[in-house]
Amino acid sequence: MKVIKKILKLLLLNMIWLLFCLPVITIGSSTAAAFSVTLKLAKDEEVSIWSQFIKGFRQSFLQGMFMGFFTAGCTIAAVFLWKRILEDPSFFPIVGGGIFTVTVILLNFFAFPLIARYENTFKNVIKNSVSIFVQFFQSALMAVIIVSVEVAIIYFSKYIFFVTVLFMPVLIFYTISVTAKDCFDKLEQTHKNAQ
Repeated sequence: MKVIKKILKLLLLNMIWLLFCLPVITIGSSTAAAFSVTLKLAKDEEVSIWSQFIKGFRQSFLQGMFMGFFTAGCTIAAVFLWKRILEDPSFFPIVGGGIFTVTVILLNFFAFPLIARYENTFKNVIKNSVSIFVQFFQSALMAVIIVSVEVAIIYFSKYIFFVTVLFMPVLIFYTISVTAKDCFDKLEQTHKNAQ
């Protein structure tokens, strides 16, 4: 029953996220707001999806929007680069593309959960995203692999694309949130013990 309840909450969250993404420039803000909900769901906290989303949207509007532009720019550059590499699959472009892709993942993977949970400058969000990824490399890498499978399902699901769009984005956010929550909890505990 608990799993079904969580799935229904994730479906509702995905609908709200899609609605708030309609004015395209708010995709980053909507994503940060969705992470404010999925981080609480990952902790098994009772949460009002709508209220928490609106609260998260307001709190992270500008930073989420800037992060959305940054992430979109990185993603577009990576896609463009890989299209060029596939046209000329030689050693140096593949190595360069691999390094660029890893850098994009490091810069972006924990950025939206950080925006959703903490107040920080844009520069520190990027720096902390990289730092957390490196510090918790095994957990982060496992999350990247799972998210890659989820993205592949969306990409290759031509016949059920509509169904995947209704559920997969927020499932990706939830997957990242589970890992981010564990990393944040460990960092906060270490900070508390150091005081």
